[in-house]
Amino acid sequence: MQFASLPWYDVAELRAATDSLWAHLAVRLRAEGVPAPSTLDRETHYEDQWKSGQLFLSQACGYDVVLPFADRLQLVATPRYSLDGCDGPRYRSFVVVRERLGATAIVDLRGARCAINTPTSHSGMNMLRALVAPLSANGRFFRDIVVSGAHERSLELLREGAVDVAAIDCVTFGLLARYRPEAVTSLKVIHRTRALPAPPFVTSIDTGQDVVAALRRALALTIAGDRDSSERLGLDGIEQLGLAEYEPIARMQEQASALIGSSQWPSGAEFLTAGVGSPRP
Repeated sequence: MQFASLPWYDVAELRAATDSLWAHLAVRLRAEGVPAPSTLDRETHYEDQWKSGQLFLSQACGYDVVLPFADRLQLVATPRYSLDGCDGPRYRSFVVVRERLGATAIVDLRGARCAINTPTSHSGMNMLRALVAPLSANGRFFRDIVVSGAHERSLELLREGAVDVAAIDCVTFGLLARYRPEAVTSLKVIHRTRALPAPPFVTSIDTGQDVVAALRRALALTIAGDRDSSERLGLDGIEQLGLAEYEPIARMQEQASALIGSSQWPSGAEFLTAGVGSPRP
């Protein structure tokens, strides 16, 4: 059984567009003689799909590609998004707080309550940790860190007043602002991080290069051809970036860890997991 999933921006309001894009993509692949799953798998956790050795196509965080799943995933293509904060095949995070919070800069967040989406998220954890690491004292900057399980949930916690700050992927923020504006009401962006390669489309490390090439062609043609779905998803095309262009994500992790150790920001399974939900990007 081969797995296909596009979990990163699969918010409820966009599932029909995601399914349409996949249906057109699968038709193009089959026309090239490449068998493609008929539907997207939303039941099997995406990390289990990645570990299976049977991954046909998915989307992953750049952090996953260069760190925990470097031996399981290979790059297919990097999407270009046409949303605020995106720059060609690169994206950034928005550091978001409640409008009533007096903070206007990162330094103002010392002692605040923070939400991250997952412990291996570049946009929700790695970028934010890199920002506060030089400002930390004895490895600490925030009062508390809660793992929300998803950017959507981090925004909910902000609106509810349960936390003070979160770093939100600009694609998620832009899509929610467009289709679910109440998700970002009463919130403000106080910082935009540096732009780095966007979450790539990936396949199993064992997928043959002929299939990888077919996936690239089909993605490019489908995003260009199914404009209604692509525009709803904020997609503007793909580019082929190499692993070297994702390496700054790993360097960011290493530099922050060297500055602050693991006193407040342990990694992987040891990460503080208060409030963990079902992990989503």
